[in-house]
Amino acid sequence: MKKDILKKLAKLQEVLVRYYELERQIEALPKELADRDQMLNIKKEQYLKSLNRKSALKQRVAQLEAKSEMAKARRIELEQKSSSIVSQREFENHQIDLENAK
Repeated sequence: MKKDILKKLAKLQEVLVRYYELERQIEALPKELADRDQMLNIKKEQYLKSLNRKSALKQRVAQLEAKSEMAKARRIELEQKSSSIVSQREFENHQIDLENAK
């Protein structure tokens, strides 16, 4: 009889230990959730910043590519124009334009 009571008490004690463990975990959940929410917001902010940086860099690359294409077209135009040079003065002006086009 005493053994049965002791076994039941031991089981009840295990249940109580588990109950208090669960209660502590439940109390800690809002703090953990707040911490995770804060980390999520930080990561979101970092992601948006990197997305904006990426967009700005893409725009800059597109601008530089367009500028490069314009410079190449201008250089080709000036090189083709060099066949029609007649005077020394035209040649000098043309050389200056070629240097500027580079």
